[in-house]
Amino acid sequence: MSNQAKIMGELTQTVRFIVERLKSDLVEGNNSQDLNLDEDTLRKVIFVVESSVQDSYNRSMDNILSAIG
Repeated sequence: MSNQAKIMGELTQTVRFIVERLKSDLVEGNNSQDLNLDEDTLRKVIFVVESSVQDSYNRSMDNILSAIG
């Protein structure tokens, strides 16, 4: 496996971890910090956050590959 593939694999796992952590923190914050989001609104917020992070990662991929290539 090339160095580039290893780096991209690790970076992808890191982005996935960030997304999962954000989702978990939003659910926890809604329960413990009195955000008062109903379940449907919370799901929508989580979807927007997840989509935004994933889109940002995908858009930056060419720059990342150029930097490590």
